[in-house]
Amino acid sequence: MTEAPPRGGATRDGGPQARGRPPAFLSRFIGRRVEVAELAQLVGERRLITVSGTGGGGKTRLASEVLGAIAV
Repeated sequence: MTEAPPRGGATRDGGPQARGRPPAFLSRFIGRRVEVAELAQLVGERRLITVSGTGGGGKTRLASEVLGAIAV
C-alpha cells in the first residue's frame, strides 16, 4: 500500500509545503497586472470567487499570485 500525500500539498521536489504559503514557482509571473488587481479587490469584497477558463490558461498561477499579493 502506498502512503498518502501530505496534507496541505507538496512542493515541486516532493517535500511538504508550508501551510498558509503559496507555492514557490520557478519562473517569473509576467503580465496580467489588471487581473491580479481585480481579483485582489474581489477577495476583499466577497466570500467566494471562482476563476474559470480552459486548461493550461494559468488559473492556478494567477490565484497564487493574488494570494501572494494580498498576504504581504
